[in-house]
Amino acid sequence: MISLKTEMKTYRFLMCAAAALMFFSCEKEPGNVTPIPTEKEKNQEKDPWREDFEARYPGVAISGVEAKVGANWISFVDKDGFNNIAVYSSDKWLMTQKTYDLDPNGYDFAKVVPLMVGYAFTLSDLGGYADRFEYLIEITRDGMDRKQYEILCWVHDSPYHLYITEEGTLLSLYESYAASIDHGDMRKSIALVREMYKDAELLGSANDNHCNDIFIRDKDGILKTVKTKEIQTSFGLRPDFEWEETFYDIPRDTPLPESVKYRVETFFSPNYDRLQFVERPDGTYYRAFWGGHRSYTSVLFKVEES
Repeated sequence: MISLKTEMKTYRFLMCAAAALMFFSCEKEPGNVTPIPTEKEKNQEKDPWREDFEARYPGVAISGVEAKVGANWISFVDKDGFNNIAVYSSDKWLMTQKTYDLDPNGYDFAKVVPLMVGYAFTLSDLGGYADRFEYLIEITRDGMDRKQYEILCWVHDSPYHLYITEEGTLLSLYESYAASIDHGDMRKSIALVREMYKDAELLGSANDNHCNDIFIRDKDGILKTVKTKEIQTSFGLRPDFEWEETFYDIPRDTPLPESVKYRVETFFSPNYDRLQFVERPDGTYYRAFWGGHRSYTSVLFKVEES
């Protein structure tokens, strides 16, 4: 007769054997095998921008990665030998800056700069006045329809930024230190302008203090600047933007509304040098300039009903 003690030992043995069999059976099921990540997958998890970067710039070697607030700057030398920085927010490409080598005195400017960009610079208010050149960069930005070129030069110890399209259209001229790459994320401003001007071509952008200026050519072919203003958000969140104004140059001899004409002639001078039409959320305006791009006074006049 088999004792109770022996039966219990046999029962325990059978239970352990069954558990072991189930364990090894599960281990062999393909669905429960944890795959070993490849080197590429490890890099992608570590650097979410890498897959897009390698597809966008195949065959180039990365020379440096710099972490910025909310972005990574990926430095590399392109196949033409120029230094570039690609800006990413996580895995999202924002823009790329390409830097052209320039002699500070500008002797090689015409050789380096694209022909139409150099022509636009020569015809600008700064043509022939620049004492030295700081840099010439090419900006390609997500959401834009064109490349833009940015020139920083100095005139009498004052810095000036010029923004020019690849076809040679002068978009704007600013007395400023801010480079485009320092304001890499303009997605909110671009989306706002796309929504407002659905049929427009987006040509370029610039940061003017706490405003992002988006340069467009509307459906009628008019070159306009859409200014979007930074607004406060909760602490820790990236700023939001709202439309502040849209303006564009109009001929100096454009007839002015009577309310504007009266104020210009009574309190200022009718001999202004430039004129702009301005649209704002609260109505329409005219902006008059006395002086050139490098030194001027401007006054904004609202169009009154009566």
